[in-house]
Amino acid sequence: APTAIAFIDSKIFGEEYENDLLVGSVKQGRIFHFNLNETRTGLDLPPGELIDKMADVDEELESVTLGRNFGIITDIEINPYDGKIYVVDGKSKNGKIYQIHPKELN
Repeated sequence: APTAIAFIDSKIFGEEYENDLLVGSVKQGRIFHFNLNETRTGLDLPPGELIDKMADVDEELESVTLGRNFGIITDIEINPYDGKIYVVDGKSKNGKIYQIHPKELN
């Protein structure tokens, strides 16, 4: 079940992620990463994968999975100042916020 949607409005992840779509989920606390078509009206899915736009088995999700085990994702935000991705886990007792950024920014 999708729980949060965000557009990557950040240059720190490089052109591969620029203006793409992130979708949070309940199952396995996954974050999915989708490229958009040129007009930004649909998904630009990898050739031969998810052709029917349905994942019948978990293996079909691997090519679009950015990360997992974030709990129950209740929100995904892109910080307009530093470009990092922030993910809110509503499952943990006191809540958690995860920060995602390229390794070179550590």
